[in-house]
Amino acid sequence: MKEQLLNHAAVKRYILTQMQQRRPGVGFTRVSKSVLLQLEARLRDVLDRAIWQHRSTGKTFTDIC
Repeated sequence: MKEQLLNHAAVKRYILTQMQQRRPGVGFTRVSKSVLLQLEARLRDVLDRAIWQHRSTGKTFTDIC
C-alpha cells in the first residue's frame, strides 16, 4: 500500500464536526473507509498534476495550478 498522505483520524473528525455544524439534524457518527480512500486518491491526483505542470526553475515547489 502507498504511504498515506492524509491523517485519516483528523479528516474523520473534520467531516463529522462539519456535518454536525452544517447539518445538525442528520446525526452522522461515522465516516466510511471508502470516502477516506477517495479523498486520498483525489489528493494524489491534484499533487501529481501540480508537479507535472510546475515550472522547471528554482528549487522550491511554490504553485498548485
